[in-house]
Amino acid sequence: MPIPTFKKCLLATAFTASFGIMQPAIAGSEPATNAEVTRTPNVVIIVADDLGHADAGFYKEGWNSDDISGVTKNIQKIAASGAVFNQGYVTAPVSGPSRAGLLTGRYQQRFGFYSNPAPEEDEKGEEGATTSSDVEPGTPTGIPTIGNHFQNAGYVTGFVGKLHDGEDWKFWPHNRGFDSFFGFNNGAAAYGVGIRNHENAVETPHSTMWNNYTPRDREPTASEIAAAELSIKTHTPKIEQYITEYGASEGRARFYAEYGEEVASALETLSGLTITDDVEEGTTGDYLTDRFGMEAAKFINKNADNPFMLYVAFNAVHTPLKATEDYENQIGYVSEDYKTEEDIQSRKTALAMAYSLDKNVQRINRALKRNGLTDDTIIVFVSDNGGKPKSNFSSNKPLSGHKGELYEGGIRVPFAISWPGKIQSGQFIDDPVNTLDILPTVLKAAGENVSDKKLDGIDLMPRLTGEVEKLDDRYIYWDRVNKAAVRDDEFKLIKFRKKKYELYKLSENPEEYTEDENEVLVESYDVSAKYPEKLEELKLKLAQWQEKHPVPTWGVEAPDPTIYKGEAETE
Repeated sequence: MPIPTFKKCLLATAFTASFGIMQPAIAGSEPATNAEVTRTPNVVIIVADDLGHADAGFYKEGWNSDDISGVTKNIQKIAASGAVFNQGYVTAPVSGPSRAGLLTGRYQQRFGFYSNPAPEEDEKGEEGATTSSDVEPGTPTGIPTIGNHFQNAGYVTGFVGKLHDGEDWKFWPHNRGFDSFFGFNNGAAAYGVGIRNHENAVETPHSTMWNNYTPRDREPTASEIAAAELSIKTHTPKIEQYITEYGASEGRARFYAEYGEEVASALETLSGLTITDDVEEGTTGDYLTDRFGMEAAKFINKNADNPFMLYVAFNAVHTPLKATEDYENQIGYVSEDYKTEEDIQSRKTALAMAYSLDKNVQRINRALKRNGLTDDTIIVFVSDNGGKPKSNFSSNKPLSGHKGELYEGGIRVPFAISWPGKIQSGQFIDDPVNTLDILPTVLKAAGENVSDKKLDGIDLMPRLTGEVEKLDDRYIYWDRVNKAAVRDDEFKLIKFRKKKYELYKLSENPEEYTEDENEVLVESYDVSAKYPEKLEELKLKLAQWQEKHPVPTWGVEAPDPTIYKGEAETE
């Protein structure tokens, strides 16, 4: 069942301001001053992609990369103006399920989203990625997103950046509660918007940049939809035919000359989106991280008079490693941890990408400041999962593990929140939290009731404002099918494919690592034998939690399907 989205009536002043209409003054009345207007907070959620724990630069002591100084100044300003979570987690160590959890405020396992939608990145090999042909991966359209919740609260909602959900258009942001959308729906994309964005849309629609800035005048008729579907079905197979006959370059050129415009138009008809205009390589707005920052600032400027919720999902610092020459030139020192010329250059590019991310966080901050909205805006900064040092040359130190794993380096991420005047600045919070807590926290701050929303997170604001000194103890869970984990306030249990278990006492060893003779971070503090009762307690809690959920329907095949007894949620 689709989620009904209705906008509550905004305050008359906000409504008329948005259309440039002046309300006549009532005789004898005085105009309201800014100080007299009560405004619900704006919300900006900034998501980095594969940013290593040490590469945000806002932790204390030895938790920051030694070459990150000066690279992430604006990200650090957000953290310094509010609270940093020393133990901030995501719900999965890979992008798709992690974002599904964040966007819905629910453990994504509740609706069967255990693995990335295809392609099954970083999950092949021994884990066995399988998807039945009759399965449509994606967040069920009956599950409300943060966009739906804030639309229903009377907010204008925007989505900029990477989605990584189901491929069908119904899963895309403009159909999931977001008034405006600029971005793509895939695990990764090239860092150039491109001079052939229209052409790319025909072959790789999910890595192409789309937007819905200009709503279409009317919905297409059934015959128009049928014609668009027929055009795509008829013409797109001809691409390979032309390539075979004329070679890659000439074949594509011939195809696009004959059919490209027709197929692109058909895609726009079916999607309800517009293919973003081509941008010449190297010009303003071509480098994708910059473009996302520009579009985010544009959204803020356009909607400054209304309460808004903006979700900005950068694809930086995900591979491919690509930065502009200007950004590369900003990087001087590279850590001595990198020995070869090739590794030094790769790390330099990774730092330049982090620098570009930071400069576009600055764009967002400046847009808020120019519009006088800094004190009225909650900003959340988080990474979607840990970094992968051997791939995107990020750093998770001092944590063990990396993207794709349930060790700390895969799921514990840079995580900070700011709301000037409401959240005390300079806080470092040790309580374990996760990204499921974002939605109930910001939605309740917006004045909404969250008790009836089926959310799995908690409201963090009492802890952030000092109303309580510590969050209540709770269990936090992960399930990647072939591996799963649970932690409480002190201990963390990891379950592997063949029912092997490891137990760690994080209160004694928060980094969960040691260094071997090859300087490789490895787990080494398994305390299962020392705490057998805790081992059994967490094994039971994890088993009870897993059996509430359905068997995974795509991605990694369950080694023991009998552990899943629940039914997938659809609303």
